[in-house]
Amino acid sequence: MTEEPASVLRFRRRAMGCIWELTLCPGQPDAPALAEAAFEQVSLAERLLSVFLPSSDISRINREGQSGPVKVSPLTFRALAHAFQLSELTGGAFDIACGALVRLWGFEGGEGHKPAQDEITRALKCTGRHNVLLDEASGTVRLARPGVRLNPGGYGKGFGLDLAMEALRAAGVQSALMHAGTSSVAALGVDSTGRPWQVGIRIPGQNEGRAAVLELQDWSLSVSGISEQSFSDGGRRFGHVLAPRTGWPVEREGWAVALCESAAASDALATAALVLGPEGTERILRGGGEARVIFYDEKGRPIREVGGGLEPGGARTESHVSE
Repeated sequence: MTEEPASVLRFRRRAMGCIWELTLCPGQPDAPALAEAAFEQVSLAERLLSVFLPSSDISRINREGQSGPVKVSPLTFRALAHAFQLSELTGGAFDIACGALVRLWGFEGGEGHKPAQDEITRALKCTGRHNVLLDEASGTVRLARPGVRLNPGGYGKGFGLDLAMEALRAAGVQSALMHAGTSSVAALGVDSTGRPWQVGIRIPGQNEGRAAVLELQDWSLSVSGISEQSFSDGGRRFGHVLAPRTGWPVEREGWAVALCESAAASDALATAALVLGPEGTERILRGGGEARVIFYDEKGRPIREVGGGLEPGGARTESHVSE
């Protein structure tokens, strides 16, 4: 996903079902220790937010939240509060309280399958941030009705990137690039040549294809598409990105690249953009901020760029798109 100077320091770790890679500039003091500290933050995010770990805060909420308030880590509470804010800002196109739908369609760690419409209707009643009650004073989370489930897909990797970048900044690192698999990347400062980090965006499903090179500096980027996680039924292809309002997968061809100062926000915005399409995304991004989305068709050709106010401005970012 990235294009880096020839001489860099790379560190890799597997987490959240993919390979994470941290790039530091040559000569960075204590690079191995810094990498370990960054990866520990990624592991922490996974331990708190994974639906696949029974001991995670998210799993405990899903298991116990219908019976009463569940005490969670301050970091988990912070993540949930931010995720629900992003849900509101995207008009519900992104919503981590859609776990009932994700499980129903078979996308929670299994192969997808098409459910009956009456099953979708029942799952929709258990979907939406209004079904999750946060109590800041007590640091607890409660589910408002049986069947409600949280699933932080489209947010968790970005949150892990944000925590890792915070750790690096706190340690005095001024230049770093970290990516979570091929879907999200966060940049700190500039590369060893003094230029913004060069990030090459790969076309989903095509190992050699590349649709764009974007320049990132103190900025984050996430990609969302349905090419790599989908199934076919009755001649139709259904992807893993679900529309929380309808309960059905997005069938839009192509993909969306979101750029925000926060990696968690870019993760969420990329998902929302795929649900909303260019026109809907343009509506939610009006407001003067710097977050933006670039839409590509199924062959990786840029078709539209929209930008606006999901986040306050102030971060530095530059990009160019090459076909």
